[in-house]
Amino acid sequence: MKLHEIAKATKLENQQVAADFGFEGGKGVHLRGVDDAKAIEYIESHGGEVPADDSVVRFWSVCKQHYIPSDGTDRKDIKFFDWVYEGKADSPEVEFLRSNPAQMQAIHIYEIVDCRFEETGMIGDFILALNKKIYTGASTQDGPSREGRNSAKALLGEKRLSKLDNTVSNDARLLVREVANSISLKVDAMPVEL
Repeated sequence: MKLHEIAKATKLENQQVAADFGFEGGKGVHLRGVDDAKAIEYIESHGGEVPADDSVVRFWSVCKQHYIPSDGTDRKDIKFFDWVYEGKADSPEVEFLRSNPAQMQAIHIYEIVDCRFEETGMIGDFILALNKKIYTGASTQDGPSREGRNSAKALLGEKRLSKLDNTVSNDARLLVREVANSISLKVDAMPVEL
C-alpha cells in the first residue's frame, strides 16, 4: 500500500505517515510502498478505516501463454496472455496465485510490484535474470531476442510502456534499466533465470 493511501485512510499528513514508517520526507515520499499487513495494522491503530481493495494485481509468467485450469471451486481458469495475468485483488484467482508463492515460483509465475527492489543486490540479480531472458544467444553480440524483449515489456504494462520513448522500448539495454528502475517481483530471492 502506498503512503498517501495510508495517510488518506488515517486522515494524517503524508509527511507524518512517512516519518512513522521510517522514511525521510522529500519529494515523492508519498509514493513509497509499505507492506500491506503493516499498513493495515497502522491504519487500524490510528482509528482509520481500511480501504476496500479494488485494485488490479498483475502476475508475470515466463511462458507467453500460461494456463491454470479451474479446480472446481469458485475460482475460474487463469489464462496468462502475452506473459501477464491481471485480476482484482480480492478475486479467487488472485487469492489462489498468492496463496502459495513457493509453488508459483516453481512454475515461474511472479507477482509484479509497482516499485523497484530496495536492495541493490536484488536489483543486480534482477538485471542479470532479465538479460538472460532477453539475450538468448551465445553472447550479447548475437542481439536480443524479440520474444525476450517483449516479455520484459510485458512486465512494465501497457500504461507505463505507452509513456516510454520508442528508443527505450526498442533498445534492450535501456529497456532492462527501465524495468529494473520501475518494478520488482514479489520474491524472497531472485532466481538465476526467469
